[in-house]
Amino acid sequence: MSWHHEDYINLITSIGGLATAIFAYKSILESRKIAQSANEFQATANQREHHKFIYDSLKQRLDVVNKLVNGKDYNDWSFETAVSIANIIYSATEFIEQTSQGNNHDLGVFKRYFLKNLEQPIRHVFETFDSEPDAFYKYEGNNHNIVQHSQMAIMNWNASRKYFGYGPVSDQDLED
Repeated sequence: MSWHHEDYINLITSIGGLATAIFAYKSILESRKIAQSANEFQATANQREHHKFIYDSLKQRLDVVNKLVNGKDYNDWSFETAVSIANIIYSATEFIEQTSQGNNHDLGVFKRYFLKNLEQPIRHVFETFDSEPDAFYKYEGNNHNIVQHSQMAIMNWNASRKYFGYGPVSDQDLED
């Protein structure tokens, strides 16, 4: 078999087509890597933005609660102050739970952040007592709404204590 001029041209064209196909395949692989990298970057940026939103929202709640406490000992809290503190802390626990998106690591980080930044008198009551402060019972009158308000705040207080890991001492805790 002898090669003609056309055969050489066809061979060169085929080699060029193969080279083009290889370069196109490499370009597709590179494009995928770049797209994946961009997606990961965007996901990281979205997560940072989400975390900033959570921290800002928790900080707002902390500012309100800490301003209510204003360094006062729990014995000096009024009924209204205790109810507000309980309800705001409880709303923070719900917020943390809802916004952590099932991520246990984030959940722990946000819980520690909130608890760490609460005023000492609140943390003291959480850590020291198995029940709510007496201020929840300092309401005046026997109005049914006030009693209900007090009971709801007590439930919120105790749920928050439990959420942050402070609950009544159980027999299981004493085993060792």
